[in-house]
Amino acid sequence: MYDEPWLIVDTETDGVRWPIHAVEIAAQRMRGWRRGGEPFSILLNHDVPIDPGAQAIHGYSREYL
Repeated sequence: MYDEPWLIVDTETDGVRWPIHAVEIAAQRMRGWRRGGEPFSILLNHDVPIDPGAQAIHGYSREYL
């Protein structure tokens, strides 16, 4: 795995109860344990309320998105 390419993917959501919407998707290409390029990140606005618990974790409010 020292030089194998792989990808880290992370998401943040608006809560844990249905319906759940992704509000951020981030990814980083890796080569072994080194970065293999620029990081990717996008915020998604579904214009829905953000659960206060989720907002406390990731900091994204409906207005911010």
